Amino acid sequence: EALLQSLAALVKGCPKEMDQGKVIGALMTAVDRKKAAFHTAALSALETALRAFSDTDHFAAVSPPLLEACRRHSTAEEKDKKGAAGEEGKDDAEPTVLLPLAESIRCLA
Repeated sequence: EALLQSLAALVKGCPKEMDQGKVIGALMTAVDRKKAAFHTAALSALETALRAFSDTDHFAAVSPPLLEACRRHSTAEEKDKKGAAGEEGKDDAEPTVLLPLAESIRCLA
């Protein structure tokens, strides 16, 4: 997590010196990690990098997984509502780890 914060600080300080594609790719890989605290740190660093790299459009690289993460939140809310209504779920799959919604949306903004 400290490494992600350091990378974000480097990108913010000298964005012209960084390989934008590699930085965004590395941060998107970090977003996919399983640890929840790591998700938050990675999304925060990604947001910083996207703001620093504002002269280039990275939407195509970040939007598919982040939009999917937002969709999972709405699906999870629907399942919660069905469960609260007493409907039996037949889905015995392992619960999906959700990315923090607010941070995901900020990266898309």
